[in-house]
Amino acid sequence: MRQGYEKDAQKKNLNRINVLKSELTKSIDNIAPKTEKLKKEQEQDIIRKFQSELVKMKKRLEEQKSYKGDQAADLKEKENEMQHNLELITSIAQRIDNENRLLIKKNAELKSEYQA
Repeated sequence: MRQGYEKDAQKKNLNRINVLKSELTKSIDNIAPKTEKLKKEQEQDIIRKFQSELVKMKKRLEEQKSYKGDQAADLKEKENEMQHNLELITSIAQRIDNENRLLIKKNAELKSEYQA
């Protein structure tokens, strides 16, 4: 009697194992597409985030280039202004030097006339 019970129990256990195996296979089959879908969504999210950050970085680089370009233009303008001022001052200094020579010459002439 005991031997028949064991055979019957083994048969029931094998059936239960097969049912559980079938359920497990179905669960895995159902999970695989869901995980694939989630993986693709996450990949798309990461790509969008990366592209967004890339656009922001490019914008910042363009702003920095523009700012540096503006600075360079400002420096060039200041350089030109200073060059112009230097030329103007040099011209004035030469004119004053010429007038000073003329006045020294005239002073010498007047001294010689006065002493004569």
